[in-house]
Amino acid sequence: MVKELEDLEKAASEQVNDCRTFLAARSRDAAGDKDKTKIVTDLNAKVAAAQTELNSAKKLSGTHNEKLRAKALIQEASEKLKEAEAELEKATAACVPVLEEKSERFLVKNSVATMCAALQAHMDEKALNQEQMLKEMGGKKTQPGQVCRLCG
Repeated sequence: MVKELEDLEKAASEQVNDCRTFLAARSRDAAGDKDKTKIVTDLNAKVAAAQTELNSAKKLSGTHNEKLRAKALIQEASEKLKEAEAELEKATAACVPVLEEKSERFLVKNSVATMCAALQAHMDEKALNQEQMLKEMGGKKTQPGQVCRLCG
């Protein structure tokens, strides 16, 4: 809507300028003829009045355009704020184990998960099953699933 108003204002200004140019040319053509000069003078007065009215309309629409732009910026800022708040909630939820629970428990859990992932990657790389992995580690199997009991 703002763009449409600006386009209309620009088109109207161009038409007023075209009228002024045309009337200036006709004024030169009418030099010496009182009737034609009077007609051109009357038309110039009408164009001046139209320019004054156009300037008033531009001021009004300028104020309106600024308000519309401000509303759009406020709405965009509001959306960005909502996105930021959502990201903050995600970050806060991710930090709950460290902030509200004991940090040691969080660190141990992540260390065990890292160790399990490394063991699983090693087993996959060497195509080992649990018994072979236990043998490679140098231990004896006492219960089924002992190697990956912690890993799930």
